[in-house]
Amino acid sequence: VEAKIEMISGYSSHKDSDHLIDFVADTKDKVKIVFTAMGEPKSSLFLVQRLRDYLGVNAVFPEQGKTYELEV
Repeated sequence: VEAKIEMISGYSSHKDSDHLIDFVADTKDKVKIVFTAMGEPKSSLFLVQRLRDYLGVNAVFPEQGKTYELEV
């Protein structure tokens, strides 16, 4: 598998959601998919929807045990 996975700590999906949107906005032309896995599933799903609505990026809340195929 040839992939680069980044983990960003120190952000809150509640307090920092605007900053997370800005972070993804700066890279949206380079990334193919954004996985959100933080805290409560409800918070992650809300962030996924915001990323889709505001930036038009392919954002996903990964389901436990599910396999995701990524195109390179």
